[in-house]
Amino acid sequence: MVNNLSLYDTSLSGPLPNAKGSTETDVYTLSLTYDPTKVRPTQLVTGHFVLALRDENKQWRNAVDLNIGGTKKFVYGPWQREYGLGTHGVDPKTATVWAVVNQEGDFVAKSI
Repeated sequence: MVNNLSLYDTSLSGPLPNAKGSTETDVYTLSLTYDPTKVRPTQLVTGHFVLALRDENKQWRNAVDLNIGGTKKFVYGPWQREYGLGTHGVDPKTATVWAVVNQEGDFVAKSI
């Protein structure tokens, strides 16, 4: 079983006026659990197991790659409040994958 989440309509004002078709939202952290028996440890350590977001072509991509702004940074460990937009990681102790994002859509924990 794959843990996934569809997250839409998170903005009260709709898409930003200067971003045609944008799904940009406020910055937030999203975390999903995964089954550790179904993931190779090397995928976790190297950042190849991520919180993925479906792009406009219906392809799964690292969710932070679809952010508007921010700096991509991988962390092997738990999320911390000071992490900024683009930080993503995996916490093997809680079997969670997480990312600091500003997008809505279909999310899943998966290898990419």
